[in-house]
Amino acid sequence: LQEPVFPHGPNVELVETTCTACHSARLVLQNRMSRERWDETLTWMQKKHNLPEFDTEDRMAILDYLSTHLAPEVYHSMDGLPPRRVNVLPSSYTY
Repeated sequence: LQEPVFPHGPNVELVETTCTACHSARLVLQNRMSRERWDETLTWMQKKHNLPEFDTEDRMAILDYLSTHLAPEVYHSMDGLPPRRVNVLPSSYTY
């Protein structure tokens, strides 16, 4: 099964390199979250899974990309399959 590719756009290389250091592209691309939820997820990964801290510019660039291309209302076909899920953690989940 061929690994899907990140949608083209500003900062795609930064996001792809950052995310695929720990995850498959497929795992990242099947998620859809708001900018706020992506930000919370990055913070959670930093606290719980040793994701390195980003400088403000890189964090904003990553969030810009994710919230543009992997927002809940955005659909990208991966091998013809719809996105598998929107973030399943309730907004009341504490990190």
